[in-house]
Amino acid sequence: MLSDFLFSFLIMTNSADKHAQICNLFWLPLPLIDVKTFPSVSSISVPDATAWEKIGFSTAEFSENKQESGAPVEQEFSATATDTSDKSFNRLLYLFSVYGLLRIDYTNNERRVVGTEDFPIYMSFRRNEKTAVFTLSFKRTSPELSKILLTC
Repeated sequence: MLSDFLFSFLIMTNSADKHAQICNLFWLPLPLIDVKTFPSVSSISVPDATAWEKIGFSTAEFSENKQESGAPVEQEFSATATDTSDKSFNRLLYLFSVYGLLRIDYTNNERRVVGTEDFPIYMSFRRNEKTAVFTLSFKRTSPELSKILLTC
């Protein structure tokens, strides 16, 4: 009985907790630019802020889960882009033909970077003809959590 109450309380607390939403996505193809990062440091620096390529999207979700200290981090990302023009298709195909870093901007002004130059992202890119959308996604195990982007 008490465990049911605690479980319900935890659910109510978590659902009442408002999280920031993803408002912008950017891709940095590697090895396009020098990225400054150090293992176990929670931030990353990209000297050229203009190197990021903005990705238009309609919906996006990112999650990362670290079970215990020292354990790998499970990261999962998916986004839907509704501009399915040939120009957009060719641009995304070109961008995601190489490994890179994913920058996620949130509505609370936090900017996070997923991947490092040692452990970059390979983005899966799929065109769905039935629903006229592009799906971008990855699921991976990473040695580190996403990092906070520092401005230079």
